[in-house]
Amino acid sequence: MALGSLTAGAQRCFVEERIPVQKGKLWGFCDSNGKMIIQPAFTTAYPYNYRGDLSYVSGTYAIVKKNGLLYLLDFDGNLRDVVESKIEEEIDSKPEPSTFKPSTITEKNSTLKKYKENGKEGALKFNRNFLPAEYDEVQIPDKEADIFLVRNGRRWGLMAEKPELKIPILYDSLVYLKMYGIYEFYVAARLKGKWKLLNYRNEDIGKDLYDEIRFNNEQNVYFAVRKGKKWGIIGNEGRKVSEFKYDAIDLRFILQNLFLVTQNGKKFYVDCRGKEYK
Repeated sequence: MALGSLTAGAQRCFVEERIPVQKGKLWGFCDSNGKMIIQPAFTTAYPYNYRGDLSYVSGTYAIVKKNGLLYLLDFDGNLRDVVESKIEEEIDSKPEPSTFKPSTITEKNSTLKKYKENGKEGALKFNRNFLPAEYDEVQIPDKEADIFLVRNGRRWGLMAEKPELKIPILYDSLVYLKMYGIYEFYVAARLKGKWKLLNYRNEDIGKDLYDEIRFNNEQNVYFAVRKGKKWGIIGNEGRKVSEFKYDAIDLRFILQNLFLVTQNGKKFYVDCRGKEYK
């Protein structure tokens, strides 16, 4: 499937050539310029290449609903096979990804493990002292990068083999978000009820404080952030994709660089440039 490529700051924004758009009560598909390509004929339409639970499907298809049945729609707008899917249940029952949860300790690593000494925790690598036992709690969220979330008292920080990958023990909680490279990651840090996003150099990429942050671990490139009652979208380099104006943001279609947003009761898609399709 061909993709449109647009530069947005330092990030590359690849926009699908077929984007669901609702006209009246029916959905069709337009291109990245808003021109209607497949006329509205469906009561439900999901982005091309979004599989939901249909992981066995190969090729360029969208899932659409017509006359009460779910179909595969090819790139030319032709209905193909009728499919059985829980995609609607999945979307309706979970309109947004869950918010941050406490990080999970990863212990299944033969070379890296925690140890205790004098009531404090540290970490061993190849059974040698790697992280001194100086902390009340140690979590190992990434065994490949030798990264540790550490707690003393009620405050959390981050330690790593590389000294430049360090976040001071200041925060009420930290959530580690893995990226593509071994030493590339993001951390959501909460202090006094507010969240901010830090990169692996301890830089505040959003340069702002948020009441809530949501993410999709399939691709931590974009984040939904809330200030007050309204949501916006930011990229992992701090680029603001949208203003804080949406009532809800669904990140399920992030691999297609699309966001399903709700505004004043209407649902529509926004792409990674911030362009709205409605």
